[in-house]
Amino acid sequence: RDTLANGVTWVVTFLSNYGDGAGGFGPGELLHVSIYSDSLSDDFVLDTASESISGSPMLHGTNARLIAREEVRAFDGYEQQIISAQCSTPSGILSGHYVISFDGVSSNELPFDASASDVETALEMNGSVGAVKVTRRKMSD
Repeated sequence: RDTLANGVTWVVTFLSNYGDGAGGFGPGELLHVSIYSDSLSDDFVLDTASESISGSPMLHGTNARLIAREEVRAFDGYEQQIISAQCSTPSGILSGHYVISFDGVSSNELPFDASASDVETALEMNGSVGAVKVTRRKMSD
């Protein structure tokens, strides 16, 4: 399914912080992403614009890009991280799939426009993520 939009953003709130700070709380592991189905855990990155893996990407669009970043560190409240799938132009068509990795464990392929529930389920199936709440919003200029 294709969408005429700049992209989609998912905000992942970690409800149980399993960081390495005092009492188990603190900054959690960062989510990593890949647009290649055959990526090894070492090949996952924070920004797919920096990926130099040969092969055919699963995410397509005008300069399609997938980004994972930390929004709120655990010491400031619940850890929040953002995943964004985007094109470089507001009218770009985005399509395809991506994979999320947490603590070296990869999710199944997720569609570029996955629902918040689908991302939440994929992360919680990881086993070491704990409970998360995911919200989704469409990005546009």
